Amino acid sequence: MVHQTFLNLPEEKRARILDSAVDEFVRLPYERTSINRIIENAGIPKGSFYQYFDSKDDLYGYCILSIYRQVAQLRQQKQQPLLDMGLKRAARLGIQETIPIFNAEVGELI
Repeated sequence: MVHQTFLNLPEEKRARILDSAVDEFVRLPYERTSINRIIENAGIPKGSFYQYFDSKDDLYGYCILSIYRQVAQLRQQKQQPLLDMGLKRAARLGIQETIPIFNAEVGELI
C-alpha cells in the first residue's frame, strides 16, 4: 500500500523516489531489484521508505500506475484536437445526432 506520507511529500522528492525506482525496475529483472539501491539513488533513509510503502511490490505497483497515468494523459492531450476536429466536422455535416460521442463525456471515451 502507498501511504499518505508519500503522497504528502513535496513533488520533487516524490519524483526523485519514483525516478529511482523506475530506473531500477527497468534495468533489472524484478527479482534482482533492490530497495537498498532505490533508496540510495533517491537519497532517502531506509526507514523513510517503509513510511511511504509497505513493500517493494507496492512501490512497483505505484510505478506502473504512475506510468499508466502519464501515458493516458499524453494520449488524451494528443487525441483531444482530433476529437474536436471530428466533432466540428460532424456538426457541419449535420450528422451529430447519429454519433454516440455527442451524448457521452469525452473523458469516458479515452
